[in-house]
Amino acid sequence: MVISSVCKRAVFVSRGSFLIAFALIAITVGAVSAAPNGDHANNAYQVKMKVTKDGKLVESPNLLLAIGKPARMWFTGKDGKNQGLRIQIVANPAPPTDSGQATVQVDMQVHESVDGAWVLLSEPSLRVADATPASMSVDTTFGKLQIDLTVTGTYSSKAVGFVPHACPDDPPAVASSNPQIASVNPQINCPHPPCCCRGTCSDGRHFVCCGGISCCDPVCGVCCSP
Repeated sequence: MVISSVCKRAVFVSRGSFLIAFALIAITVGAVSAAPNGDHANNAYQVKMKVTKDGKLVESPNLLLAIGKPARMWFTGKDGKNQGLRIQIVANPAPPTDSGQATVQVDMQVHESVDGAWVLLSEPSLRVADATPASMSVDTTFGKLQIDLTVTGTYSSKAVGFVPHACPDDPPAVASSNPQIASVNPQINCPHPPCCCRGTCSDGRHFVCCGGISCCDPVCGVCCSP
């Protein structure tokens, strides 16, 4: 069941002689009620993603986000150059359904590294059921991108008073007309933890997490927390 979805039908990014377009193919969302969390009200969201391109796994980032606090996670190769994806995301409570089902408003930007530069692939804006898998397919000039997403409300003591900042080596973001995504680009820079963290996989890849409570790459089994 689709609760609601808003997405620009096409986005074009020009870099030299290079032009990219994508079309939103489908969004499907299931439905389930959010589970209670003891005596604490939810103040965070656990976001689990799996991204595949042409059927091959690209990244599977997991993030713990404070409610309403934007975060960004991106990946670099062994040589330190950008590779794979950069995910920008913010999640907020949304009005419940008529049946009282808890929902979450999720606003994202998804970039792919092309020749070391970040290229905007999609700006999905979704209202999804709490703790329920959602799926989105996007056709790009580089292949078919599939994003599987589950957002679950939870409580984290680290989310209390949490203020995200940007990393100084954070690559420039593509401008967005979505005010939620625009807020992913804080004006305050942080030269060291606790604002950002970096994880190193055994194969030499790295990932950087800014604005999140924690970020994990379950493929290599590494997490970091600012």
